[in-house]
Amino acid sequence: MATRLYMPPSNIVPIRHHPAFRGKTKHKVLLRNNATGEERLIASDSEWEDVHEFLWTEGNLACDCNRHLEFERAGGREPGAREVGCGDERYTALYALLPDGRKVFLDGEPDAASV
Repeated sequence: MATRLYMPPSNIVPIRHHPAFRGKTKHKVLLRNNATGEERLIASDSEWEDVHEFLWTEGNLACDCNRHLEFERAGGREPGAREVGCGDERYTALYALLPDGRKVFLDGEPDAASV
């Protein structure tokens, strides 16, 4: 039996590059690696909308596998796609920092250190 390689359809565009998610202002999400305590700001070139809160709390960016990718890229490293499996304990999205200075808390309530 011949081996088949899976090739995703060419019309699939990662969220960060999709034209519908591009905007004029930027927002950042503070992401913490729970094992090390290290925190990194994840920069986005899209405007903050309700959909972004959903993405970080219940959507694709709520999963450790995708948060790992974002965390490593923010540190200047391009990680392998399968370095971390799915889950919800390795990374915490503390809050989104909006251009006007407001914070939108994402995973749980704010603590004294993050306010």
